[in-house]
Amino acid sequence: MSASTSRGRALYIGWLGFGNLGDDIMWQIFADLARRLTPEYRVTPTLPGLDVGNLEPYDLVVLGGGSLILPGYVDTLQRALDLGKKAMVWGAGLDWHPRKVAEILLGEEERLGPKGWAETAFGGGWPADAGPRPTLASPAFEKTLQAVIARGAYAGVRGPLTRRLLIAAGADPARVEVSGDPGILARPADQSDASTGKSAAADGSDAAGQSDAAGQSAAAGVVGVNWGTAYGRVYGGNEARVEDELAAVGRELLQRGYRIRVFAVWGPDFPAAARLREKMGSPDLVSLVGPKQAALVPAGSEFVIGLKLHANVLAAAAGVPFVALGYRFKVLDFAASLGLQAFVVPTDAADIAGAVLARVDRVRRERASLTARLAEGRCLYAERLQAPFRAGLYS
Repeated sequence: MSASTSRGRALYIGWLGFGNLGDDIMWQIFADLARRLTPEYRVTPTLPGLDVGNLEPYDLVVLGGGSLILPGYVDTLQRALDLGKKAMVWGAGLDWHPRKVAEILLGEEERLGPKGWAETAFGGGWPADAGPRPTLASPAFEKTLQAVIARGAYAGVRGPLTRRLLIAAGADPARVEVSGDPGILARPADQSDASTGKSAAADGSDAAGQSDAAGQSAAAGVVGVNWGTAYGRVYGGNEARVEDELAAVGRELLQRGYRIRVFAVWGPDFPAAARLREKMGSPDLVSLVGPKQAALVPAGSEFVIGLKLHANVLAAAAGVPFVALGYRFKVLDFAASLGLQAFVVPTDAADIAGAVLARVDRVRRERASLTARLAEGRCLYAERLQAPFRAGLYS
């Protein structure tokens, strides 16, 4: 710790201050864990206006949850290490890779069997017979990544696809593990926490019971449908088509007797969510929920159909099955961390509506096994995400 103070200081790097529910909840979970498990540290988040160029005040620099394994963010960890500080990766992941890359890696996961989602958390990198591996940004960036992982206190990443690509880029397999997405530690938020973007951090001890409770008290007949915009940066490049297909799914679910809550997890997503609600029709049966209350929706749903990553993560945290719209690599990465990649429908699929409805039918048939899988995953990743705190990596 700094000689000038008996209380250490940590810097948490995240995409914060922009009203994104997922990023804000991951930061809140980290802050809650730090308060409970490492009270000797004062943690500062990277809110807009903070001078991240000045790392002198900090003893530890943490790259937090989000798709932040990118130049700039990782360079900050390298600078911290060069200054004699500690650095760690806590639940961050990769994004932006083509779906073909994810398919190759997912094929390897499935080849290793039904427990592959857990066992291959310690598996290899890019398959030898898959052709040239994808480069992460640049060869220089890969060398920086290798050094940060080798010298850092801990490296836990969102999913097995991220881990495999890091290993393929030269990271030491023994130094990087799948920690899961930190959002999976969120408990269903109460009204006041949701309005402030806060969420209590679960310690994993009640994960199985939480899953049972979710199954017993699931709001039968209510479906949470998350929608928003990625500004066209989706697999297939056609958000308008995906929206129309999702509206068709909604109309079919209404015909089956469901009620729907369309929810947005980020302010700029709200107009798209409102448009989707209008396309579904039946305004008395389809409600619209904004980001301030969105954290409440998954726990009050029978199942969730989600575009944005953390709509699906919050469903998993609440023990509620999800059907994810695989619009980018990060969604597949998270689903694979739970062995639930079969419940992802890529946004460039030929028949999105049909594929989503087929998975909805499967959710209804397999609900008990799915909630058990979610509980198992939350227990596993609660242990791994808390490990850096409990192992004294801050001291």
